[in-house]
Amino acid sequence: MVKNKKAWLRIIEATLAVLIILSAFLILYSSQKVESVKDPSDQISTLLNYIANNDSLRNEILNNDTNVINDLNLVLNNNLDSSKLNYTLKLCSINQSCDPSLNNFDKKSNIYSSERIISTNLTLDNLDRAKRIRVFYWEIA
Repeated sequence: MVKNKKAWLRIIEATLAVLIILSAFLILYSSQKVESVKDPSDQISTLLNYIANNDSLRNEILNNDTNVINDLNLVLNNNLDSSKLNYTLKLCSINQSCDPSLNNFDKKSNIYSSERIISTNLTLDNLDRAKRIRVFYWEIA
């Protein structure tokens, strides 16, 4: 009878030891922080939507204001992580080629672009006022 009690105590001890070890692993695993990586295309798209919906920026773009490029760069600089992402911005009419000079991209790989059309409405009367914002961006190595 005494041997049976010792055997049961050993089984309980082993079970408790396994539970303690598993609990420690679960606590360590759950305390690890997972760094969420923001997709650059999502960031750029969000900023282009912000620019399109901001009345003052929209009016600057449509009226060919002289400070529009500076203001657009300011919005992008304030909202992008400049340590991880670099960009160049181009503003053109919708029927123009909005491609930048290839010299801007020497020795850079994985260059992406996003664009947004800014217009009052797309009728033939004011189609010449419509503009296209195109952002070329790349991750900094």
